[in-house]
Amino acid sequence: MRKTRFTLIEILAAMAVLTVLMAMVFTFFASAQKAWSITDTNTRIYENARVVFDLISRDLQCALASKESGREIPFYQAFGTDFDPNNWNKRLALYFVTVAPPTTTAQTQICEVGYQLYTGSASSHSGDRYWLRRSRTCDSDGAVWNFYGVTAVAGALSPGGSNWTDIGATGTQKVIPGVESIRFDLFPATTWNASQTRNELPKAVRVTITLFDPKLMNVPDPVRNAEIEKSKRTFSKLIFLPTQQQVY
Repeated sequence: MRKTRFTLIEILAAMAVLTVLMAMVFTFFASAQKAWSITDTNTRIYENARVVFDLISRDLQCALASKESGREIPFYQAFGTDFDPNNWNKRLALYFVTVAPPTTTAQTQICEVGYQLYTGSASSHSGDRYWLRRSRTCDSDGAVWNFYGVTAVAGALSPGGSNWTDIGATGTQKVIPGVESIRFDLFPATTWNASQTRNELPKAVRVTITLFDPKLMNVPDPVRNAEIEKSKRTFSKLIFLPTQQQVY
């Protein structure tokens, strides 16, 4: 029986076909992996946005303020350069009194709540970098729970500030990682146009936040910065505050 042999041309043709098929398979798997990676990143970022907007909305919609003499309840906004995430002493963006779930030892649900962001490079605060943090001070925290009677004051109010003692000093919790920036715009803008403590609530607050995938912080340079830039997403939400919660 005569054996069939392949010619060199046939072998080369078969290898060429196999190479094309393998390239198509690898291209398909590479595209599928890239699509999965993008979906995974977007899912993580959108979930973080949902978490932070839900939390901020709940706090703001339960906020309290009072103009009654001797029984003032304040609301503070950091405006312009008074909020600088690159500066640890200017990381506070918003601070106010709200009704929130208290600590286990607290006697009341009325708490001082603040939102802070640090993006600087100081090694002493590296664990806080790109984390949105929320401080919660309750009556169980002692003398630092001291909002009652704080009157309207213009100017910056940093943690440890003068007219709201030890502001945000206790109960600070990490909310979400991967926060590039956050901005609070208070309305009416003609009233809330400077860093100030006021004894009234704004009518609305627009929250704008830019997020990136926090998992990319573990990617080595120089790839990390480029990948973080590609993953960034900006979200905005307008939150209306109920005016009936202002006490006069």
